Amino acid sequence: MIKLTRRRLLHLTAGPIALPITSRIAMAQNNPSPPRERPLAERLAAYTHALRYDDLDAATVERVKVHVIDTIGCGIGAFEEKAVRICREIALAVPGTATVIGTSRRTTPDLASFANGAAFRFLDFNDTPNGRTRKI
Repeated sequence: MIKLTRRRLLHLTAGPIALPITSRIAMAQNNPSPPRERPLAERLAAYTHALRYDDLDAATVERVKVHVIDTIGCGIGAFEEKAVRICREIALAVPGTATVIGTSRRTTPDLASFANGAAFRFLDFNDTPNGRTRKI
């Protein structure tokens, strides 16, 4: 009868188990994978960070102005809507440094974005079928 200690058994079995793993590690080191493309969010962030006002043509600047004015108008028009009011109350329950448009109170940046976004998008007709908003 062969007598093996637990330690000796582990040594005997660890080698065959570890061999495929170590050979894969060695192959990976000898054949590095091609560089991956940066995620889209990183590429967009780099693009917008590098973009300067002078890079924009007059038609683009004019179009952006129209969209910003439209967005502010939608936010003003939806200010008293029930869903927008609920979003605003949720956001203003937490103190912070960011502005909730139409109020003198502040909340966290993420909650301000939530409340402001709800107001801006509520009346925007491209979000629902047939161009109708749903009343809550």
